[in-house]
Amino acid sequence: RETSDPARVVEAQVDAYNRRDLDAFMATLDPDARLYVFPDSLLHAGHAQLRPVYARLFARAAGLRAEVLQRTVQGRYVIDRETTHGLPGRPPVTGVAIYEVRDGRIARVWFVD
Repeated sequence: RETSDPARVVEAQVDAYNRRDLDAFMATLDPDARLYVFPDSLLHAGHAQLRPVYARLFARAAGLRAEVLQRTVQGRYVIDRETTHGLPGRPPVTGVAIYEVRDGRIARVWFVD
């Protein structure tokens, strides 16, 4: 189901992440999506970099789950306070993810620890 509503796009991404469904997860991301550590430290750019990173994570982390604690939507931006569970070798991690949605896909994400 395609939608341009930013909250629904981000919710579809979180749902795919929690199912570890790589194709559905990638479908929520713009082909040129960029992920940053806030404010401007680039982690990954584009499907070519993102697909193998998340394929490895999904394969290694059977208990992987993102829990959205709070969500704020402002125009094309969705700001989630999230706890991620099941990261290999790590306790649960709580942080903020700021998603920019353009044309029905996530174009940029900033992670704030």
